[in-house]
Amino acid sequence: MSCFVRYTITMNGQNRDDIYSGLGVDIILKKDQGSGTLTRGQVQDILTSSSFHSRGIKVRLTSGEVGRVAHIVEQEKQVIVEGGESKNMPHYICTGGCEGVSDTPGVCQADDCRKHQHSLQECSCADDKHTEVMAADESAA
Repeated sequence: MSCFVRYTITMNGQNRDDIYSGLGVDIILKKDQGSGTLTRGQVQDILTSSSFHSRGIKVRLTSGEVGRVAHIVEQEKQVIVEGGESKNMPHYICTGGCEGVSDTPGVCQADDCRKHQHSLQECSCADDKHTEVMAADESAA
């Protein structure tokens, strides 16, 4: 069995509506504006209040680094099992509305989420919409 991660750059980071906590992004730190060096990470906080910024929405990554979003990055993770069949790797989501996603089991860390500190739910969707898990959670409520 082998595993691979493929990153796809999907859009620029100029529109605030496209950015959310947990999203994978490439940012340009202030110290790197001259060189254009990119730093990859996950969004923790959105710092720009306007709906659009021509140089990119300013965010704080989970690492604490602050910069403007240059690209939004999607991850496609697959496991190749014996026989060459591929399956999406499981990921874990919060069903409380904060849109939190993790590669590992855990609890929601978003202070403003209605399911803060509740267990994340396992999901293995291919489209990052988490439709089945979200529907199951709503029907259980």
